[in-house]
Amino acid sequence: SNATAGAQSYDLAFDDTFDWCDEDLACLAIHMGLPQNPTRNFFGGPWRWNVRVNGSVGAPPASPIPGVGPPAWTLTEGQKVWFKAQILREDGRVSTPFECDPVVVVA
Repeated sequence: SNATAGAQSYDLAFDDTFDWCDEDLACLAIHMGLPQNPTRNFFGGPWRWNVRVNGSVGAPPASPIPGVGPPAWTLTEGQKVWFKAQILREDGRVSTPFECDPVVVVA
């Protein structure tokens, strides 16, 4: 994944073989962490909801999704950004939150 300060957007990659992708009422909820100094190696919050990827029986989402934006916070070159996600299933089940490695913002 990457995040771009100039475009104020990021690319979103996920496993599009998961079952939620083929469910009309399911989604992948993405939360973005407050961008941090590049020397920071741990992040525990605050988180802000940013975007939702909807599942669909007829046209499931495909990964990656380029140019997702606008971000929950302003992106500045060199900062680290953490993302976490949860899968919300059609039958009401919600996954435990999961995170990716931090993303360094580029120009």
